[in-house]
Amino acid sequence: MRISQAQLDAITRSALFDKLERGFRASVPETDLLESPPLHDFFAACERDAQALGLSSEQGIASYALAAWFLGPGFVDRSRYLRQLLTSPYPEVRKVHALNEWVHALLGKPQDEVGADQALRQAFFSTAAWGVGD
Repeated sequence: MRISQAQLDAITRSALFDKLERGFRASVPETDLLESPPLHDFFAACERDAQALGLSSEQGIASYALAAWFLGPGFVDRSRYLRQLLTSPYPEVRKVHALNEWVHALLGKPQDEVGADQALRQAFFSTAAWGVGD
């Protein structure tokens, strides 16, 4: 029996969406109101957007999806610094850490985008030892 790359990709994607659904249902109460298909559609859109920004790991896609859930699908456009970092060649682990800190700051103070950008810069510079490029 042979499994094609397309079949393997579909299995991997399905497993990722199942993990995301379990995580969201455990941590985001509003997801209890949604059936699986629309939630998986949301994950598919987030996966496409995240990958377009260079986030391809499960952690990167999950962080992007949580940010999109809480801040809306166009959240990346709220900060030119965030967009620049996410589209840069820096290692994904640095991007995800800085993204998470930016989101955390913005959720704490929704109107303080300057503060969120400062949190992004601080997180980015504190991870310099993690690498300079993929």
